[in-house]
Amino acid sequence: MAPRKKSGPARTARTSGKAARRLPQANGPQAYVPSSDLERFLVDKMVSVRSAPSNGTTVENLLYSSTPKVSSIGYSFGFVVGREMSGRLGGNSGLPKAMGLVGMQCTESSKHRNTTVTSRPYGPSGHSLGSIHLYESGVIAGFLSARKGIRMAARETECYYGGAVSCRFVAAPSKTASMHQDKVPLEEIMDGIARYLSSTEIRPHPSEYRRILAFVPLLKNPMNKQIVRLLTMSGSRIARYSGKSDAKRIIGSIANYFGAYVSSASISESGKSIIKLKYESYNSIYPYVSMPNALIAGFLSAVLDGSAEINLSANNRNAYTATITIKKNRA
Repeated sequence: MAPRKKSGPARTARTSGKAARRLPQANGPQAYVPSSDLERFLVDKMVSVRSAPSNGTTVENLLYSSTPKVSSIGYSFGFVVGREMSGRLGGNSGLPKAMGLVGMQCTESSKHRNTTVTSRPYGPSGHSLGSIHLYESGVIAGFLSARKGIRMAARETECYYGGAVSCRFVAAPSKTASMHQDKVPLEEIMDGIARYLSSTEIRPHPSEYRRILAFVPLLKNPMNKQIVRLLTMSGSRIARYSGKSDAKRIIGSIANYFGAYVSSASISESGKSIIKLKYESYNSIYPYVSMPNALIAGFLSAVLDGSAEINLSANNRNAYTATITIKKNRA
């Protein structure tokens, strides 16, 4: 059973336009410290899913590339997730499965004390975004640290999203948790999210526990408020690549990516447009649902030249319904 969420009144927002062995934590100035039953619940549910994920983690990785602080948090949280999965999947042979669960096909080879992991994300190629898999680098480091009983650090040396045939990670013993990050300017992050969501056919998946898990550090304020603003701006950029005629497909792709579905979509070029999204009980976490809602609101506000209002309500199973209303701006 998922941890209970606090019930509360409907919300309105407006926008325009474990461990197999005892190991030290991934350290560093922004090291992520696991604190909630939610994270353990999500890891347990994720490792029980038998079907491979249908989509990669492009949006999460782009967000983790936004600042050095966020990058460090993404890597160290991945370290915690990898260590937890090692205890559940079996340390000697579970790394390919662990990587599969976070959205990457994986092979592993070792030489001396170093380990090389070659992976490829599920889904299409990126758009020359550089080495962005900080979360996955952390997962590899945490998993191998638990398996070997020594601290390992991992970095991505080649990236599928940077034009390489596959992603290549190199892990080696290290006294500290280190990482490598290609600096991605904020404009490129927003544009990358927009291009990915506008050009990718994102299929629904029966359970996206891994998606929520990857986002967990970004659900805490004040960071979540900053991420929501960034996603609103990214959503507005989708209008550069897709118009009104493609709006329903874009909305469906965003909903599918975050584990929601569109129950109704009425789009009007001259009047009021109303989109209803339904979430499941397991992903009805307010900071989480705020992210796809922001993307859709930003996109529709731009493509319809209007202002958006978002209303949330919950049913008796504590599952959210989001109603996004776009009102045309007056000339």
